[in-house]
Amino acid sequence: MSDRITSIQIEHETTSENDETPRRKSKNRGRALLAGAVALATIVIAIFALRPDAGEAADGNVREAPTTTTEPPATPSTTEAQPPLVAVAIELESAIRGVVQAEIGYLGVLDTAGPRALPPIVRSVDGLAWNSIEAEVIEGDDLDLVRSRFAVFLGLRATSGEFTILRVRESFAEPGRTSTGFFVVDRLVSSDGLLWEPDATFEEVVVRQSISLTTGSGALLLNTFGPIPTTSAIPSFREAISNLDCSPRGSSLDLLFLENCGGGSSSAGDAANDAPNQQAACAFDYFNDVEAATSLAEFRIIDDDGASGTFSATGLLTSPQVIPESGLIAALARPIPAPPLDCPVASPVEDRPLGIHVWSGPGESTYVPLANLASSGIDDSELATAVAIGPSGEALLIATVDNLVRVELDGTVELLADLGPINLVDGVPAALPVANGINLVDVRDGVLRRWTITDSDATVVEEPVFEQAGFEKVIYADDNVIVTFSPNTDRAIRIRGAS
Repeated sequence: MSDRITSIQIEHETTSENDETPRRKSKNRGRALLAGAVALATIVIAIFALRPDAGEAADGNVREAPTTTTEPPATPSTTEAQPPLVAVAIELESAIRGVVQAEIGYLGVLDTAGPRALPPIVRSVDGLAWNSIEAEVIEGDDLDLVRSRFAVFLGLRATSGEFTILRVRESFAEPGRTSTGFFVVDRLVSSDGLLWEPDATFEEVVVRQSISLTTGSGALLLNTFGPIPTTSAIPSFREAISNLDCSPRGSSLDLLFLENCGGGSSSAGDAANDAPNQQAACAFDYFNDVEAATSLAEFRIIDDDGASGTFSATGLLTSPQVIPESGLIAALARPIPAPPLDCPVASPVEDRPLGIHVWSGPGESTYVPLANLASSGIDDSELATAVAIGPSGEALLIATVDNLVRVELDGTVELLADLGPINLVDGVPAALPVANGINLVDVRDGVLRRWTITDSDATVVEEPVFEQAGFEKVIYADDNVIVTFSPNTDRAIRIRGAS
């Protein structure tokens, strides 16, 4: 791929004078000029003759390279600073959902519904300039009217010389009418990204929802029911209720929350008047916390062999992450609070501490309470903001608002590194699996930051980026290019020194 790093060319212009000397000038003046030129040439030759050889000082001694014991600065000094990297706008009709490497350049899929169930594929040679291509799907049955002709495509992958992508379509009870409330997920396969066909090795699944999550190990997780936190900071349930617009707008989701809105406002407004209302407000808060900690979530792992069986858990605080070395899956889970002593409630739920769910297979999970919070320097309130980053050896790597934290599968917590100026409320760095560790890539506030996290170390490299407004989610990154998402337009950044 061509290198687009900007170079500064300095052109030297040479001018010459062609003015003709008047014939009436005296011959004496011409002789004087000639003599002066000869003298000047003689001086220049003498200076070069007296100059010491390369590597010698003027006194004839061999010149030695200076040595210093000063550590290099963590960031380049002003004189050594490189020019900022340039983010190039990607002009496409929709945002890019996913990117993979192709034989030449890159292949991507847009975050939009594909009419006629055709994947919205884009292609790029260098990762900077992108173009849509007219993909085609060879269907065995072209009149499948019990599935929507519009589809969402997710989970683009490049493995074993071919591309695969998941296709999600709404399921109808009868041709073209009456949705069942379920979605059918199948997988398409292609050798070139242009011509696709259903993957005969993939057994389609019927799910109640379909949300893809790419884990830090590179595995693809499909959230099929209930809330599973993504790699974004999720507000608490109480914050969501307090910020909810309680005016009905007709959707079933709005109507579902109206009872909570009314309960919250009435209990808060009347609590100061009498004890029964105070108790009602207390019970309302308690059951809100219980609901967040006991909500059922289900997911499947998608690999080359197809979709796994269903994994399930309650009250997940972070998205599950696959631990490649052991094949186990882990996620933090919310604590279930005990009722306050001054707030008796009917039918309280059995409480549990903040802990880690560990799955060895579908339906096979254990719950391990976190063990050493008091001595780790991390408390419950900080972990309440946690988001999953990926695996770290045989442990789970998470990020809080301020720190990177490793949680072992036995519940041991270790403070790993300070995130510095990164704010997880604005967004979470992208996690990329690498040999013996994981890379985090982040672009915001005019700075590209890249962490390398191993079992024993965490280092970060920073580079300036020209005119980055706010946070941009990193969609894809490799040694050559970074593709980012922002609300206005996607951007691509060519890495300095890329081949």
